[in-house]
Amino acid sequence: MHIQGAIDILKDKDFVLFGSEAFDVFEKTDIGAKVLIYASHDESEPVVSYVGIFEGIIGDPMEMRRLEKRGYRPKSTAGEKWGFYWKVKGIEPLDQPVRLSEVQLASGKYLDGYPRGPLHVLS
Repeated sequence: MHIQGAIDILKDKDFVLFGSEAFDVFEKTDIGAKVLIYASHDESEPVVSYVGIFEGIIGDPMEMRRLEKRGYRPKSTAGEKWGFYWKVKGIEPLDQPVRLSEVQLASGKYLDGYPRGPLHVLS
């Protein structure tokens, strides 16, 4: 699971890298913004269980590869190809998980099922 690998990385490094193609979302995200993290595999419970802090994006392919080799990506992501990486620090479990259906989107609507990629939310 990516999240456990990410937490392990943060024991030794300042940040961890996740992959995405949703540049339009991340280019509008402020450095230092809170990120809600949920497990997105099929067997997972539909809840946000972790919170972290957004630290920016890495889009240069050479820099992406360099950081991969230096261990900033969870081992479970080996072989994944993404348009860019987004940096997160300070990942911690929430005291009380939040059901995805309770997460309010920036549009004012609430999530209905698993999102397909990152979204801006109000809650």
